[in-house]
Amino acid sequence: MNVRVLEMQSRRGWWSGAAESATRVLHRGIVLLLEWNQRARQRRQLARLDDYLLRDIGLSRVDAEQEARKPFWRG
Repeated sequence: MNVRVLEMQSRRGWWSGAAESATRVLHRGIVLLLEWNQRARQRRQLARLDDYLLRDIGLSRVDAEQEARKPFWRG
């Protein structure tokens, strides 16, 4: 192999690694957004439950309201 072929392979390897890293970061970002969306939806649903259903799952109205007030990014 000559130097030019080695340079081309080296560049291709760098680009491939960068693309894989970007893909991983994008995937993690999408997963995080989906998790936040699910958390926000669950908290809205929890806030709508009546006292009977809250007692059935072992929560008080105060517990449910505290959880519902949390920002979606807080676990």
